[in-house]
Amino acid sequence: MTRLSRMMREIEEEVTVTRHLIGKDTLNPRVLDAMRKVPRDRFVPSESKAYAYENGPLPIGYGQTISQPYIVALMTDLLDPEPDDIVLEIGTGSCYQAAVLSLLVKRVYTVEIIAELAEQAKERLMRLGYANVEVRAGDGYHGWPEHAPYDGIIVTAAAPYLPKALLDQLRPGGRMVIPIGLPYRHQELMLVEKDKQGQIETRSILDVAFVPLTGDSMIEPERESVTRIDRTNEYGWRTTMTAKLSDAQINELKLALKSRYRDLREEIRQELLSSDNEQYIDLAGQVHDMEEESVADLLVDLNLAIIDRHIRELQAIDAALLRIANNEYGICIECEGEIGYPRLKVNPAALRCHDCQERYEHTHAATSPSL
Repeated sequence: MTRLSRMMREIEEEVTVTRHLIGKDTLNPRVLDAMRKVPRDRFVPSESKAYAYENGPLPIGYGQTISQPYIVALMTDLLDPEPDDIVLEIGTGSCYQAAVLSLLVKRVYTVEIIAELAEQAKERLMRLGYANVEVRAGDGYHGWPEHAPYDGIIVTAAAPYLPKALLDQLRPGGRMVIPIGLPYRHQELMLVEKDKQGQIETRSILDVAFVPLTGDSMIEPERESVTRIDRTNEYGWRTTMTAKLSDAQINELKLALKSRYRDLREEIRQELLSSDNEQYIDLAGQVHDMEEESVADLLVDLNLAIIDRHIRELQAIDAALLRIANNEYGICIECEGEIGYPRLKVNPAALRCHDCQERYEHTHAATSPSL
């Protein structure tokens, strides 16, 4: 088996392992074919050529890396490239990702903040014949507005938040793939979609580890200008992740939480009815007849493991509605840090930031009763 064949097999194996996260069993055949055609050993330093086809990142100098082949393939697939697309890449690096994209789209514009890497990329792309890629040295945080709008934008370094300039340069109906998170801490690969009306929705794909996006991205914007991000959290809520909500967004969130509360109450009732325990069956009737505000208190006092997860979600909704009413959403009750931004792991209407929530969950799991 050749080194290339082994790399492709390992990509396919990792897709299988992560299929429950990425939502598919295989990647687009066009993407896989492009991965086969681009010689990765031509995009790494000479001292790393022996490892060029291993399924892992490699250093390329200046504190930067060439991404793991599986991640390159996945991010390209998530972009859903079409032959007539115009794509923007932020973070040229070795230009391996740009070369893969060049086989799939009409034109690639790529921005690299490190001038030396940008010059190397220009020379390499020219030498290898990737004529539909244009490289620019500059701060990728600002995108490349002269060629906007783009059908797709791919960011190959982790940003602490979603850059508004890139969203503005994304064509309605387009996609952006970007790792979001603080440098060398928790990061998530996000799929960002702009619909035909210009509304933004995102989906967290999987946890990743990228070098940080540098330049102006490290300057956090004012709270009022933070980009709205819609996503589904661990409970399945579709919520607005932002540090400041409009009145309409607050009302929308309240309605969504109350609707989820009603659905959750019915789930709890059905769970209790499915039990052989007569006490649980009687309790199901009480839950059906109770006011929404009383359900969580009753169930917490009973300490029932059978519906422990439902109880915690009820508590979170109760707390969220109270905090929204008091205009106190988005602040962790433990450390008083921001919840919804830029930490994308936790609902802004929840009680705790990601780190405090993890400690809470760990403590709760250690003391939770079992059936």
